Amino acid sequence: MNELDIEWENRIASALAAAQNAGREEIADYLRLRSANDAVRREGIGWLTDSFIRLATSRESESAGIAVERLDGHTFLLGRTSLTGILVEIKHGVRCIKVEAGWTRAPGDGIMRGGAMALGRITHFGFPKSNAELALIRREESLVWTAMDERSVVTRLDADAIQRHFGLLTG
Repeated sequence: MNELDIEWENRIASALAAAQNAGREEIADYLRLRSANDAVRREGIGWLTDSFIRLATSRESESAGIAVERLDGHTFLLGRTSLTGILVEIKHGVRCIKVEAGWTRAPGDGIMRGGAMALGRITHFGFPKSNAELALIRREESLVWTAMDERSVVTRLDADAIQRHFGLLTG
């Protein structure tokens, strides 16, 4: 967890204690829900970014000269929505994959459509037709990353799909 997330959790905890002390259970319930949802978002984003990082830091990738950079607290726009989260850049020569994922933090940041817990995108430098917009969706008791391509076709983003994205970097 980065400093921004730690500070956010501390502020939520303080607000929760204040709401409980003031007898404002509806606010306390909201803050507990918000905190639980943020933990789910961090877990889903962690799986996504760690999946790419694992591929990029494998023995084969390191010997091929693949470099990885990770930035926490990254802010980016997806449409009109401002998201804060993580950026992972994976570089191989002139090729680059950027994986961005985050969620809105304040009311002025916009909305996340479709019931998404988090949003993101995969950007392939030089291969724009391979880019994808991502959404972390609750399906029954699990979380699922979905990817929408340039034709608005939505598919599940699983380990095989991540491998295919990564293959564009090395292929």
